[in-house]
Amino acid sequence: MSMRCLRLTCAILFAFSRAQAAEPPSPALPGDQTLDELIVTGSRIPVRAEDEILPITILDATDLARGGLDSLSKIMQTLPMSASSVPNTNVNNGGDGSARVDLRALQPKRTLVLLNGHRLPDGGIGGDDSVDLNSIPTALIDRVEVVTTGDSAVYGADAVAGVVNFITKSNYSGVDISAEQSRSYRNDGGITTLSLTAGHELFGGQWIVGGEYVDQHPVSQAARAYSAVPVTIDDVNGDTTPNLSGAFPEGLFFVPAGNALGLAPGVYTHVTGATGRTAADYQLAPPQSDAYNYAPYNYLQTPNQRSSAWLLGTQPLTSNVSLHLEGLFTHRVSDQVIAPTPYQSDFDPAPTLADGTAGIPADNYYNPFGEDVTVYRRFVELGNRETDQRVDMNRELASLSIQSGSWKIEPALSYSHSNSAVTDIGAIPGSLLATAVGPSGLDAQGQIVCGAPNASGIVPASAIIPGCVPIDLFGGVDSLNTAQLASLERNLESHGTDSEQIASVAAQGPWGSISGNPIRWASGAEYRREQGSYFFDPNRGGAEIGAGVQTDLPDVGLSAREAYLEMRAPLERQRYLAQALDVSAGIRYSDFSSFGRHFTWQTGVRWQPVESLALRTNYARVFRSPSLQELYVTQGISVGIAVDPCGHNPTPSQSVHCAANGVPGGEYTQSQTSFFNSIQGGNPNLAPESGYSFDSGLDYRPPELPNFAASLDFYEINLNGYIDNPANADVLEQCADSGAPEFCSLIKRAPDGSILSVSAIPQNLGNTVVSGIDASTSAATVRSFGRLKLTLQASYLARHDIQLSPGGDTIREAGTYSQYSSALPHWRSLAHLDFDRGPWHLSYSNQLIGGYVECNLVFFEDGVYCRRVNEVLYHDVEAAFTIRSALTLRLGVTNLTNVQPPFLNFGTDANTDTSIYRLIGRTLFASVRYQLH
Repeated sequence: MSMRCLRLTCAILFAFSRAQAAEPPSPALPGDQTLDELIVTGSRIPVRAEDEILPITILDATDLARGGLDSLSKIMQTLPMSASSVPNTNVNNGGDGSARVDLRALQPKRTLVLLNGHRLPDGGIGGDDSVDLNSIPTALIDRVEVVTTGDSAVYGADAVAGVVNFITKSNYSGVDISAEQSRSYRNDGGITTLSLTAGHELFGGQWIVGGEYVDQHPVSQAARAYSAVPVTIDDVNGDTTPNLSGAFPEGLFFVPAGNALGLAPGVYTHVTGATGRTAADYQLAPPQSDAYNYAPYNYLQTPNQRSSAWLLGTQPLTSNVSLHLEGLFTHRVSDQVIAPTPYQSDFDPAPTLADGTAGIPADNYYNPFGEDVTVYRRFVELGNRETDQRVDMNRELASLSIQSGSWKIEPALSYSHSNSAVTDIGAIPGSLLATAVGPSGLDAQGQIVCGAPNASGIVPASAIIPGCVPIDLFGGVDSLNTAQLASLERNLESHGTDSEQIASVAAQGPWGSISGNPIRWASGAEYRREQGSYFFDPNRGGAEIGAGVQTDLPDVGLSAREAYLEMRAPLERQRYLAQALDVSAGIRYSDFSSFGRHFTWQTGVRWQPVESLALRTNYARVFRSPSLQELYVTQGISVGIAVDPCGHNPTPSQSVHCAANGVPGGEYTQSQTSFFNSIQGGNPNLAPESGYSFDSGLDYRPPELPNFAASLDFYEINLNGYIDNPANADVLEQCADSGAPEFCSLIKRAPDGSILSVSAIPQNLGNTVVSGIDASTSAATVRSFGRLKLTLQASYLARHDIQLSPGGDTIREAGTYSQYSSALPHWRSLAHLDFDRGPWHLSYSNQLIGGYVECNLVFFEDGVYCRRVNEVLYHDVEAAFTIRSALTLRLGVTNLTNVQPPFLNFGTDANTDTSIYRLIGRTLFASVRYQLH
């Protein structure tokens, strides 16, 4: 963390403390929720926030309104404990319009998301493994509670890194209407948010209805200098070069010796406007710096429209029984765009040549070279590739609250379902193009047809491939005639679903006592059924050109039966060095249809030796069940390329392992164009991930400073058998380095030692450990000039280790840009300074994303280049004015100093990490809100 920033914050906090100490205790501040009245849901047993054993961060209505943010995912991503690159609507190439939350950089699938304490369904485009936060409207939410440690015994599978519980508005009477607009300093990237909430008491119950609409406009990568041209580090000195595409619109041709045009062997491109039939129609390919720039076709901010409507109701049925209903419907239309389809005959589906490789055959009618050739060609005639998503999701929940003496019993039923339609525009089915660029010629009537010509150059009727239109790859831009374009211009539509049904019953209350203090219990049982599917367009056979293998997730499901018991016991009260001493324990039994039975447990202690200080410790066993996609996606084959240590001067120890893996003599020479089959898909034999989570912390709340609080926590999460798709390069490296059978068995080799295939299906890999320190503090004071409140949250990531196989080498990623495309800075922080005086509210915020090291393996060179990526500090300011407690006007500027995102060579897009940084620069927002009570 920036020491300058830390010293400044500490100085301000010290000044606040002195100000409080010099004056009598102030009353609760306007707009604040008093901590000792706030019941949190870190466990199933209701506990005041200040008495929790688990570390909990609470975001109130002020935090949710801050910064003009239109999405809960953007709010969650600013939290320091959300220390990873998170999928969101800025991600274009590879994005799907959804947004996730990821605690502790353990991937979204290891963070459990709840709504009012009940599990939310996984969602997105179908068969997803985590909750799409864009399905939860911001206007529905009153506060957010974030448990930043494992909680599987209490809440079940997937609560490995923590739990995020979104609490909806309740007991609201009146009408709340708001409108907000934000735009960048370049007058682009506009986001409009409209919301309406109305609440009313009816027949003794409380009912709330509402709706929200969000419209996010796109920004092109060409609109910002840092992303207008893709660049990459290309040597061990850190030199950069444009990272442009060799798939030229005019074509790139790898011409062999002895060709019919008499050209010297080499790489050529087509001369613009030429026919492509003579030697003069081709010229040597230009340098990489003049290759195709695809960046202007990509988005920095993607279009995203969301509409939602909801109903919340609580209705007393008798003096002891109440009915609670929740209904939520959301509709999303989102879009991503990338450059026109590139085709590479040695990578994408292509005819198989006589030597067993892929390429364009000599007997292709349009091939002027008379030899088999490799061709790269970008189909600009088809326009940009566009992917549109339309997602509809509904969720309904009904529960009863039954008060029986001092016990509360809550049976509940919930149902959710989502449907998606994903349309690919400008996509080319692989099998179609592989046939269309194969052998072709004239038929007996002089028409160009697909099929192998005979010795006379005519394609006999028996060899003609019906419905196939030969495609001209050699004539340059605009060489495709109407029939050829019509055969390629197909919109491909895929469909997905997610559904969840839950029946549960929960009970909590006191039973037994210690020294007159009741022991509190919570118990319950749950049946859950999850189902999902994703079916690609059947015309996509052979996969979409430029997209690799794409296989379906059949309509499959899994079920879980679970029961839990939780206890919290007060051991001491009001004793010397024991103002309070509590212990907690919990156990959960789970039975999953996908893998069988599993037990988890946890225990914790809270010791408050004096009134101002409390120490907390919690240990929990955690687990995660394999997702539907990890288990059941249909297996398929894509083209793989990776450096094989066995083919690049292996060390003596590597040679031994390589020989055992089928490499004659323990080594061979791998070609730079050595492709192999990469097996992708699901693995129904996966076991659950399991491990432990440990947290130990202290809370400091001096009674003489009633508006000051501070906490410090150490955490560690250790997960064994974590599930992931091993990269081809990891499989090859682990086999060569260690000879581990779990990796070597995934490789199939030819007799000469070259790679035939590598299995990259999900596996239960080794071990991952994440640990660090969280700190938070808040101070407030009321003075004659107004109210001041300062809050600070900071997180230090000490370890983020991955061990791919038990006993193997440990990859230490904390403070680096992970080779798995994730930013893992040591430090992240978030600070707010709020000032209130009468109808005025002023706020300053800053967010720190710490620096880290990025190391780049220079492909097919012996060497690594490492560089330091600098920290980024964002500054935000805003002001609000309320008229007659009804109309509030708000103006603000985010990223006040117009900080640009840092360059990343590993960045998946836009020369940076589009999922963690603010991409469009300084942004202004304005909102108006009217409340009628």
